[in-house]
Amino acid sequence: MTPIIFEYRYTALLAINENEISDHLRLALCSILDQTLLPSQIVIVKDGRKESQIYRVLAHFATDCASRLVSLKIVYNQEHSGMAYALNRGLKHCDYSLVARFDSDDISIPERMAKTLQMFNERPQLSVIGSWIGEFETAVEDVVDVRKVPASHALIKKISHHRNPLNQMTVTFRKNAVMSNGGYASMESFEDYYLWLAMLSEHMQFANIQKPLVLARHRHSRWQQLGKKVFKQELEFQHMVYREHYIRLSEYVMNVA
Repeated sequence: MTPIIFEYRYTALLAINENEISDHLRLALCSILDQTLLPSQIVIVKDGRKESQIYRVLAHFATDCASRLVSLKIVYNQEHSGMAYALNRGLKHCDYSLVARFDSDDISIPERMAKTLQMFNERPQLSVIGSWIGEFETAVEDVVDVRKVPASHALIKKISHHRNPLNQMTVTFRKNAVMSNGGYASMESFEDYYLWLAMLSEHMQFANIQKPLVLARHRHSRWQQLGKKVFKQELEFQHMVYREHYIRLSEYVMNVA
C-alpha cells in the first residue's frame, strides 16, 4: 500500500502598500503566526514608498518570525505598481507548492490553515480552496454578517458567471495551477475574480469550506465611497470576461443590467 503523505508546508503571501493602517496590519500578521499549522515561509510584497509606521510593524514582525523559525521574505517595490504586479512578483518568491493568501487588514482564525490543508490532502484533485468569512465593523468578536460561498465545484462554477464565487482573503491555491494560467491579470478590484474564471475555464477544481475561517472588516462603507469608480471597473470587467468567452451574452446582459 502506498503511504499517505500529508502535505503540510505552505507559503503565506501578502501584498501591502503605504496606505495600510498599522494596527490593522499588526493584527493580520499576528493571525498568521497564531495558526495551529504555521507557514514554512511568509512572503510580503510592500508596494510603494517605505512608510515609517508600516516599516516598524514589519521590523517587529520579522523578529517574531525569527523566534518561531519561520522564513520571512519582504520584497519592496519602489513605486505603487498595483495589486496584480505585487502578487505576481510575490509568487516568484514562494518556495512551496501551496500558497495561502492573507489580507493586510483581516484576521485568520487559528485553525484556518490546518482545516484547509486537511482538505487538500483529502481531495488532492483540488487546485483552489476558500471558505466563508465573518464580517465585523469594529470589534473582532462582534460579527455582523457571514459571507457564504458554495461548497461544491459545480455550484462554484455556476455562480462564477454572475458573481465572485470565492472570498479571496480565504483562498489557498496550488502555485503551479495559478502560474500555468499566467498569474494575476492587471484588472483593478477584479484580479482574483478574473483568475478564478480563467482557472475554471481550464477545468481546475475548486471548493469552499463551509465555515468562516477569516474575520474580515466590513467594507460596505468603503464601496459606497468608491461609487462610480467601482461601477466603471465592473463594466470593464464584465466586458473583458465576455470577450474572453468566460460568460455568455445573456449572462453579460444580466450582469450589467
